[in-house]
Amino acid sequence: MGRINQWFTRFKTHIKQLDLLLVLVYIVLSLIGLVVIYSASMVPSQRLLDATPDHYLIRQLIFVTLGLIIIAIIYNFIRPSLLQSSNFQMVMVLFSIFIILYTFFFGTEVNGEKNWIYFGSMGIQPSEFVKIVVILYLAQVFHSRRNNLSSIDQFYGPAVVIVILTASVVFQDFGTGAIIIAIVGAIIMFSGIPFKYIASIIGAGAAAIAAILGVNYLRTGQLLDTYQMGRIQTFLNPFEDPLFQGYQITNSLIAISRGGFTGSGIGDGIMKLGYLPEAHTDFIFAVLAEEFGLIGVLTVIGLFMILVFKLLFYALRTQVMFYRIVLAGVAIYFAAQIFLNLGGISKVIPLTGVPLPLISAGGSSYLSFSIAFGIALVIIKEIRKHELK
Repeated sequence: MGRINQWFTRFKTHIKQLDLLLVLVYIVLSLIGLVVIYSASMVPSQRLLDATPDHYLIRQLIFVTLGLIIIAIIYNFIRPSLLQSSNFQMVMVLFSIFIILYTFFFGTEVNGEKNWIYFGSMGIQPSEFVKIVVILYLAQVFHSRRNNLSSIDQFYGPAVVIVILTASVVFQDFGTGAIIIAIVGAIIMFSGIPFKYIASIIGAGAAAIAAILGVNYLRTGQLLDTYQMGRIQTFLNPFEDPLFQGYQITNSLIAISRGGFTGSGIGDGIMKLGYLPEAHTDFIFAVLAEEFGLIGVLTVIGLFMILVFKLLFYALRTQVMFYRIVLAGVAIYFAAQIFLNLGGISKVIPLTGVPLPLISAGGSSYLSFSIAFGIALVIIKEIRKHELK
């Protein structure tokens, strides 16, 4: 009986340290994703793959299950001290540089971007996991220098590492590179570094971008790759060529407009029936908008807002630099990717080809979000544990 009471006491303490609302939002978004993936992929599964209608649903269900297991493992067995250790940081950064360079030279090109590595029929997108590496690395950089942030000289080495990681990703995957740049910018703001240095950092960033464009010009003869220029031209006037260059965005806008207030109903949308390419991945929100209407759109956006703002709330609540940077980085990771996806499919910004967090089909992106979320829960547990003392 005594052991049962001890176990029950530990369980209650464990629950108090876990933000149940965050976990619930994460699970609900994942379940919504499974429903919309099934609806959006039934026809492509049969027509293009000659598979059963639930082909992509089963694949994503495997990734969701694996993602939740990863979150549980990270939450129960990983401690912030491991994430901060110099050996872990060194291995993490060196392996990331190696795998990105390997992808650059030996990777497989998909949709105009050479950012995949295939093991048989199983593909992985390494750049998805570099975002987490950047967050953890910068968190430790600022944490270890928190008592002397005004000395800019000590940041030259870490800046070179970040530029190498970001540049190698941008060459392969512009959308992911843009997210990493957003993460780096947000972390700098949250670090408390003196404002007078931010202008210098912005200038250095602009110079780095110019250098990347210059290298790309020497490599290809143009500042941006052909597919990137095509996306910009399509953004400026998608209806000029609605049957070719503007086909995706034109049909995305039609799908969104068809949703109305309540939508056409689950499974009753028509734009996914061959009119909307990548309906279950990059353009899944257009399918959601058509079938669930404005109510569904606002519900999902509301859930995303809870997720992001809760992470930022904890980031502002803690005085530990490492905790603050990690939580802010994960929050901006989610927010930037949400903005790039929704902005692209609604013609607010050019298409970048990034998936919608937790909703779009895809193993690499879902597992990357799961790892980031699990790390965030570990940090939140430490913050709540300290408050309960």
